[in-house]
Amino acid sequence: MKEIEAKFAEVLKEGRRNREFTLRQLAQLAGCSPSYISEMENGVRLPPKSEKAIKKLAKLLKIDPEVLIQLSQAERIRPERSPEIVKILRKKGGVILDLLREAEDADSGDIQQTINHLRELKAVM
Repeated sequence: MKEIEAKFAEVLKEGRRNREFTLRQLAQLAGCSPSYISEMENGVRLPPKSEKAIKKLAKLLKIDPEVLIQLSQAERIRPERSPEIVKILRKKGGVILDLLREAEDADSGDIQQTINHLRELKAVM
């Protein structure tokens, strides 16, 4: 598997070491396998999709859960890992970048309302 450059991996490994957990101990507390933790720490496996799982890791490692969630999301949206994102950017690049710039300062509720509105518009087209 191709190695992934990931800050999530670094934060996870540092957090585990700071708490003096072995891979096996953290895995047991988190409810996963030691190999899964190891692969995430070494950047060969993506972080969990589930915010619940990420929050559990953050709590165990005494790391701000929002930091881990943001790092996890950043790992998942890299264009080289998502052909869908590349396709959308090629088709509507400039408009999408404008949308992202506007969304940067918006709160999650406003972004979700915008998404819902777009879905409604799409449904009547």
